Amino acid sequence: DITDSGTIAGWVVNQNTGETKGFVTTLDGTQCQSISIPVSELLSLPEPSLTVAQGIKNSGQVVGSELDALRGFIATPK
Repeated sequence: DITDSGTIAGWVVNQNTGETKGFVTTLDGTQCQSISIPVSELLSLPEPSLTVAQGIKNSGQVVGSELDALRGFIATPK
């Protein structure tokens, strides 16, 4: 998902471990862009390995799912 200001939320899969984690980042305004998210900044609930960020509001709140336990979450920025 993407906000009006270009902040995006999504998820990545680690090809080595199979873990899925969410991310939030801001695009730089170019048409095509490669992004790199430090592992320490990936979204992950404490226990599961399949955390998927599915949407983001203009306020920065992220909504998503934890697929191992089939539950949803809302993350609010600090």
